Amino acid sequence: MAEDLEDRRPPVILSVAIFVVFAGTVYTSINLPQGLAPVDPVILGVCLYSLLAMTHRGSPATSGFVRLLPWFWCILLGSFLGMAGVGIPAWATSNLVRTVFALLTFVCLWHILIAARLQWYALAGTVAGFTFTCGMLIAQSGGARGQAYFPHANYAGHYCAMAAVVLIAAARRWYLKLLALAGLLIALQTTSSFGAMAMSVAMLTVYVVRALTRNTAILATGLAILAIGGLFLATPQAADLVPEDGTSWTISETISEQRFDRSQSGRLKIWGDALEAFRESPLGVGPDGVRQREVAVLNGFYLEIHSDPLGYLVERGVIGLIGFIGLWATLFAVARKNGVARVLIVGLLVSGLFRETMHYRHMWSLLALGFAVDHLRSRREEAAEDADEPDEPDPVPAPLAPEDRYFPGVAR
Repeated sequence: MAEDLEDRRPPVILSVAIFVVFAGTVYTSINLPQGLAPVDPVILGVCLYSLLAMTHRGSPATSGFVRLLPWFWCILLGSFLGMAGVGIPAWATSNLVRTVFALLTFVCLWHILIAARLQWYALAGTVAGFTFTCGMLIAQSGGARGQAYFPHANYAGHYCAMAAVVLIAAARRWYLKLLALAGLLIALQTTSSFGAMAMSVAMLTVYVVRALTRNTAILATGLAILAIGGLFLATPQAADLVPEDGTSWTISETISEQRFDRSQSGRLKIWGDALEAFRESPLGVGPDGVRQREVAVLNGFYLEIHSDPLGYLVERGVIGLIGFIGLWATLFAVARKNGVARVLIVGLLVSGLFRETMHYRHMWSLLALGFAVDHLRSRREEAAEDADEPDEPDPVPAPLAPEDRYFPGVAR
């Protein structure tokens, strides 16, 4: 049933399901049990179909999954060791199931998008979700941080940062790229998400570094600008740009130095409490244990750790952290060298430093789309190279030796 997906048109219901998955990840604010969202049943159905397809035909996703398996096992082992002191409570089991489901979603979407050539349906769903989210953020702009239909403004900011990069990379017209960039700027301003801003800067830096390494003239210009800027900042006149009254910078009501300082100091407080718990429980406090076991408290609320690498260390121990690092290192290694997937990975790693993002369904689905877009581009480049190569002439046969007249067919 699924072995020849790449050789024929995909089923209509599968195409529609892919569109729904990528458009529906923006609607997750509805309160369902265990953090579920309306789109999750569709994601589960696509995953089941993709797993069936994997049994018939391999892909870069299946080979990548084999390379990721050791790190999956490290994460699972660290999770169970972290639960050793509290048994297997429902909250830890729920968190672990969400982790497995998130990683399964990524691998399955990665495979089915490639095997069934569904990249364009996924991109169409992303356009719909991105446009809807930006429209809702504009409608909600009125002083408070916009969040569209995400549970939190940071979720919306992270989604728009990733979606914009994917759409800019996939778009073939310059005005489409500008529209995606405009949507990203709207999202950054309305959500006021410092995490999304850090993601955007990190991903932009990757593109800048690529451009500098490919073009010597651009590299020389960049170095000259840095040198001139450094000389200017070293002059006494540069001090006139700094206010002497000690006032703080403010861009808007929600983007200001005071809010940034509150966010930074709050995280430092949470991280300090979590590290103290790690000293007492080096095997970890279990998945979601920082919040459920009331490890970190801020302003009277028990919160999650707000950092993926630190969270894996504190909740899953050193083994879990090794699995986390190995997972991302392997993903970066299997991604296309100059593709959009590596750009997304850099952005996700930066956002994960300041927030727990491993359960974000939109994160994993867009990363899978990034891998699929890179695969499609690689296939096109290979086809173009094959078309440009001239056909080699048929080899000229060597002249035959004269036959013996007494024994026909036998050369002298």
